[in-house]
Amino acid sequence: MGHSGIAGGSPKILVLLVFLLMLGTGGLGAAETQAPPPFVLFGGAKTVSFRIDMIVSRASGEKKRTIRVLLSRETGGAYKLLLHIVQPEILSDMKYLAIVGTDGGGSAWIKTSKGLRALPKGGADEPIFDSDLRSRDLMVGEASGGILSPSSSEDGETLYLLAADADGSTRTAILETSTGLLKRLETKNPAGLVLRRARVEGYEDRRGCQVPTRILVEDLEKKSTTTIVFGDVEIGAKIPDSSFSKASL
Repeated sequence: MGHSGIAGGSPKILVLLVFLLMLGTGGLGAAETQAPPPFVLFGGAKTVSFRIDMIVSRASGEKKRTIRVLLSRETGGAYKLLLHIVQPEILSDMKYLAIVGTDGGGSAWIKTSKGLRALPKGGADEPIFDSDLRSRDLMVGEASGGILSPSSSEDGETLYLLAADADGSTRTAILETSTGLLKRLETKNPAGLVLRRARVEGYEDRRGCQVPTRILVEDLEKKSTTTIVFGDVEIGAKIPDSSFSKASL
């Protein structure tokens, strides 16, 4: 995930993550030809700390995770992102770390019960903490260079192409044209069918930033859903740079 500048005098775009999710943005005007990385959620804030309560629902049952998220953004679109499970305690050693430079290139690591390992360039494509959130959702800038242009606009929505894979599948961000706020992220197969979708189901104002309150991630192939609820949002949090050290994982 790469660019996240601020366009003077124009509305802010808020594009998720993820994711998060796949995850959201903030910072650019709706008329800009560039879009910020999809997980950046909090306007022009340089640092943010927040909690996400995650519920993964599948036919086999539900799994619940509470995750602490730390985000630090630098001039030129560089950023550092840390996800750390805090509940259940038995999983508290599980972490995800991404460090991305101003060119959109970067590295990511994930720590699970099987140990710490680096993810391939482009973020690979594997579940984050056994949810419907994928590692590629958190490395959009690394895959695309972070320079995005609107690919179409209709019915009050503007679509940004985040990535187009060699097999013809695509990942897109759909924003409300009038406000620049993210509505959903979609992954489609070569035939144009939606396989995965993340929908932002609400926003609230925090210190002048439009912050998502709830995101629903759906894997339509696996008939699995992940609900993400945001809490304990601290804009401008004091985050030691050592928090983003690979050595701390």
